[in-house]
Amino acid sequence: MPFKAISSLAGVLAGLLAGGPAMAEELVILTSFPPNFYEVLIQKFEQAHSDIKVEIVQRSTTSGVRFLLERVNADVDVFWASSPDAFELLKDRDQLAVVDVAIPLRDGVVAGYPVNDADGRYFGFAFSTFGAAYNPTI
Repeated sequence: MPFKAISSLAGVLAGLLAGGPAMAEELVILTSFPPNFYEVLIQKFEQAHSDIKVEIVQRSTTSGVRFLLERVNADVDVFWASSPDAFELLKDRDQLAVVDVAIPLRDGVVAGYPVNDADGRYFGFAFSTFGAAYNPTI
C-alpha cells in the first residue's frame, strides 16, 4: 500500500489529523533532515496531540528511498525530505498515496517550477538555491 509522502510537515500533520491513519497512536516519519531541524516541530505536535507519539527514522534521502522501495509494507507514515527527484521516483513506482489536504499554493508555480505535485502525492515546503565554488589555485 502506498504511504503518504509530503515534504511539508504541516501539511502532513494536517492531512493525517483529518482522519484515517492519524487516529493511530504512533506517527512514523522517515526523514533525511537532522534533528536540530525538526525537533521543535515534533515537540509542538506532540504537545498538541499527546495521544500520538511521533517516531523519527533518520536516513539519508537515497537510503530512505531504497528502504521504502525494498519493503512492501514499510511501517512509515510520512517521508519528509527535500529531493524532488526522490518524490518523483517514488511516484513513478506508485509508492505515494494521494493526500487531499488544503495546502497553500497547491496549484502555485514559482519561477516556472510547480510548488506541489499536480496529483496531490507530494507537497513542497521550501525553495532554495545552491551554488558551487572552486579553488583557482589548484
